[in-house]
Amino acid sequence: MSKPQETLLYGIGGGNPRDQRMLDHYATIAELARKAGGLDTPRILLLPTAHRNGTHRRLPFRRYIASCFEKRGCRTCEILIGDVPAKERETPFGDIEQLLEDADALFVLGGDTRYLLNVLTEHQLFPVFRRSFASGHLFSGSSAGLIWLAEQSMSDSDSYSTPEQWRFVTLKGLGVLPLTLNAHDDQGVCDGVLPRISRRVQFQERLLALDDPLGLAVDEFVALEVRNGRCHVRSHRAGTGAYLLAKIGDSLYRRRIDTVIDLLDKPSLRQYVRDR
Repeated sequence: MSKPQETLLYGIGGGNPRDQRMLDHYATIAELARKAGGLDTPRILLLPTAHRNGTHRRLPFRRYIASCFEKRGCRTCEILIGDVPAKERETPFGDIEQLLEDADALFVLGGDTRYLLNVLTEHQLFPVFRRSFASGHLFSGSSAGLIWLAEQSMSDSDSYSTPEQWRFVTLKGLGVLPLTLNAHDDQGVCDGVLPRISRRVQFQERLLALDDPLGLAVDEFVALEVRNGRCHVRSHRAGTGAYLLAKIGDSLYRRRIDTVIDLLDKPSLRQYVRDR
């Protein structure tokens, strides 16, 4: 019997793409891709759909992030689906599975998570990405590029269409991480958000409304490295991290992750929070 394929993801809880802590994460992803492909120049496939493929004024980092990987010895190419800039064209649906197969890693840019999920749904691409992940390809990304992998997530997608008056929304994702995720968990109250309650508190309130909630919250510039479901938290700064949340009785409890945990084992995750 053949050995089961290892799955691997490296997701970052958001933050300014130009920050040194983010550059360090890009270097880690490049090295993971180098090991995965056994090549000095690994192939990084970029998915900038949540970034509106560079067509939204608030999302200017498409070319910059590609250059960051190229400076670290990687070759890059893109899947362009949804709105694309003038003189560019969408990637043909029939090419996407082969592009994923040929890449050593996928990097999903941050931005509008709802737009990303809507475009993938319209193109019926969820099965393609699930197969690619299950086959062992490294999936990586930041902010939307992390939370799209969850069963569901809390997103600020409304801020891209109604920036002066918006609410957080809950979205159904790819589901390879069977939890509810929140990125930017240490972010304060953003301009325009209604009601004016921090992202962390709103996430906790949403979890409490679920029947049997299990949540995972990740601070900015903190990464999750997850192999076969086993999660290591990578943080560059004391006081930041990732947190597991679960409902016990009528209350929601939260525990900082300070050991390796299995994100696919829900009973053990709930016990981890109980043992806080």
